Amino acid sequence: MKTLLIAVCVPGGLLLLFFLVRMRALARVFAQRHFQEVAAALPALRRAAVAGIDQTEPQADDARALLTSAGLVVLYTIRRDDPPVRFIHHVSVSLGGGRTPHGVGSFFLIFVLKGLGIDPKTVSLGVSKTRIFHSEWTLSDSQQSAFAAGEAPPIPSAQGLWNESVALRSELQFGTTNEDGPG
Repeated sequence: MKTLLIAVCVPGGLLLLFFLVRMRALARVFAQRHFQEVAAALPALRRAAVAGIDQTEPQADDARALLTSAGLVVLYTIRRDDPPVRFIHHVSVSLGGGRTPHGVGSFFLIFVLKGLGIDPKTVSLGVSKTRIFHSEWTLSDSQQSAFAAGEAPPIPSAQGLWNESVALRSELQFGTTNEDGPG
């Protein structure tokens, strides 16, 4: 009887501990302060992506990458493709330390796109087998010039972005991609 009790309680206790630790991590990710941190970083991320066209491989101190205090990783790259001249924008989102839950990855990818001034309904969305969430869209040479010359959207209200992202999340479909790195 004692062995059976140990056989049930130990795995059950470990499972409970795992869920408590995971819930605490997710609470940090969805905290208002974290949304404000991400929203405030988006204008600099956009400027860095525009300045870093054709640098497809991220570097250790890359300004096109954001690592938040809650462990969210956002990477924004732009690459030139010709002929004809076009620019492929790629944003990826993941949660460090393991597989990114769909609720985190999909929500924050939409949140980031909206904060960059991009309509998530107009981009390709996907999730890799390793649970990195990706978006990609293409701009012509003239569209890229206008994008680069334009001002980044004003730092959005984290609450406003939250509301828009919640509304959009159920409308969008995420495909499967084999890609795990920058486009």
